[in-house]
Amino acid sequence: MATSIETMKSFMNVLKQYANDTVTSGIAILDNAVREVTRFGSLQEAINSFVNDVTDTSRIADTAQRLKETCGIVLGADNDFTADTGAVSGANAGNGTVKNAASIVPETGTLAELSMPAAGSVTSHSYTTSDGKTFSFNIQWPASFNQVQDRKWQTLDTYDPRAWTTEELTNQTFASNAVVNEGTVTYTAQQIRDSIEAITKGMEHWWVAESAKLAYDSYGLDFNGKTLKVNYFVNMADVQAATSPADKKENDTTPADVIEMGIGLPIYGDIDTVDVNGNTRFAGGANQCYLDRTIAHEMIHGTMQASGTLKGYDEKTSSVASMPEFFTEGVAELVMGLDDYDGQNTGKIVSLATDRAKLADAMSLAPGTGTSIRYTSGYMFLRYLCQQNLGYQPDDTVVTTAVDTSANTAQNALYNIDAHGKSYAEQLILGTMSGQPLPDADAVYSSSSAAKVMDYGTAGSFSALELPGFRSSDSLSLVSWDSSRNPILASAQNG
Repeated sequence: MATSIETMKSFMNVLKQYANDTVTSGIAILDNAVREVTRFGSLQEAINSFVNDVTDTSRIADTAQRLKETCGIVLGADNDFTADTGAVSGANAGNGTVKNAASIVPETGTLAELSMPAAGSVTSHSYTTSDGKTFSFNIQWPASFNQVQDRKWQTLDTYDPRAWTTEELTNQTFASNAVVNEGTVTYTAQQIRDSIEAITKGMEHWWVAESAKLAYDSYGLDFNGKTLKVNYFVNMADVQAATSPADKKENDTTPADVIEMGIGLPIYGDIDTVDVNGNTRFAGGANQCYLDRTIAHEMIHGTMQASGTLKGYDEKTSSVASMPEFFTEGVAELVMGLDDYDGQNTGKIVSLATDRAKLADAMSLAPGTGTSIRYTSGYMFLRYLCQQNLGYQPDDTVVTTAVDTSANTAQNALYNIDAHGKSYAEQLILGTMSGQPLPDADAVYSSSSAAKVMDYGTAGSFSALELPGFRSSDSLSLVSWDSSRNPILASAQNG
């Protein structure tokens, strides 16, 4: 069965088919992707199954065990920053190597020893992927590293980029959140300049290229030939970063060549200017995590926008449905993982796994961004889809004989029927009647052979000669179907 990375690459391959399409609903596109990689017939069907399985305490009472079995999510302990994050490329997602908070985006050395690019310059970069392919891209830096974009504390209702202004960093101070006074932290202009320098160094030398590589290795999407335009902004509530196409009109979701990424300040005013991961923890690590993880998240948005695989439309001017927020944000979280303690990730996952109504609400098909719980629910959902393709082998033992009547055999057979649909079920029935071993689920699922895949959509029956291993002296019961697909059991004697 498919690994998590193989599942997500197949998922993305479906989205690539709509790269130049601006009229198909984002939800319809996701329907097709879900059908491609799972047993589900639609996105909503998969959502319903996910919500039920993740919150079903009658089957698995323990929340941690339920998350592990349904989604492959292994929750890290509090204050443990060494645990696997659940990144799609990591151990919890079935890919062997532990990826903890520090190792998601690899770096060497220190930030302090790195050089700064020239203000206003365009720098060239490349990265080589795990399959040996090399891609190149550019980074366009702001005209001055002593200026910030003032976004005026606009709300979603008053959001208007035309009102933004450029502010010189002199001797003023900046509040982390002037809208909600509780917990607001104030930073000086010098702290903002220091943060800009540290972030610029990290992005120039490590974070962007390594995140682009991560996007390809995880999803098969490349950033080749594209330009990332970077800016720094202040005075926008609760926004760590924002990424969008810079060369596209509204509702044009075709591949973009220039992606603009804004980094929110002064939320990173406490960034460690030496730490290679861009440590931004304050207040005991409860509010932020490593900035390189944020860049990786944003680069997934940017890479999908650059490949035309992220469909979002202006709801005021378009009748086409966008991809829902839980997917838009969940797919960006999946590349870095949320199974670990950092940023209170585990608490958010447990909160959803223990509240069916809350989880169902978080899985709304509504578009948007910024609804924090949907980042978590979308991540959980995609881990669930990947887990469906990993297969099930009770006690790591594959039961192969149809005559074994143990609970494990029945459970394994029922699981595969549920997972692989009618073709497996038919082979199971026919094989059992003829005394054959249980059919290999993967072989049946992937086969297009008429000998393995039968259509029972019309009335008919199968002669005993069609059954594998059936001898002329054998007798057995045959199943046929009437025109309404009702099973008819009959006795048969070959010969």
